[in-house]
Amino acid sequence: MTELNRDFGKFIRSRIDGKIVEIIGERSRGLLKDVVEYFGEEVLFILTVRGYEKAIKELLRNSIVYVLSERYYELRQNTDVKDMMKLVKQIVNELIMEMRKSGMENLVLYRANDLPPLIPGADLNRIEEEFWRLLTIDLRSLEGKFMFVYEKMDYKPDILSYFADNVIIMTHPPQIWSVLG
Repeated sequence: MTELNRDFGKFIRSRIDGKIVEIIGERSRGLLKDVVEYFGEEVLFILTVRGYEKAIKELLRNSIVYVLSERYYELRQNTDVKDMMKLVKQIVNELIMEMRKSGMENLVLYRANDLPPLIPGADLNRIEEEFWRLLTIDLRSLEGKFMFVYEKMDYKPDILSYFADNVIIMTHPPQIWSVLG
């Protein structure tokens, strides 16, 4: 990583005020590369899909990579509205355990799109809204900063932004960044 990129990353991080941060952009435009470059130092980097661990580890400096458990994805696919709190508790417990193990208080969760439950026949926007509400309430009680990387999709509303303290909009190359609080 060049010194300019590191300095720019520090500048952007200094503009963040709050515990819950959403970083939004388009994956096809280098979202993962930019997140690693600007936010990937000294963080617990959480992946929502297996298979990228080795490649991500090679890109990160002084950071730890963790992949969410199979248990989380079993719950995600087999939960209903009444049991959504179980799903939230599962992810919060995993994050707490990994933060304690790693000693790191800053967390980047890549591809937050993959977190809300899949409940057939339910209004997915309402389900996602309740999921993010419950999760952000729990995370606010913890030490640390939580950065959720959310891939922008034109056909789907960005509900996480309603609950984030800051929203960082990234373009590639990162010439225009907005930190909305």
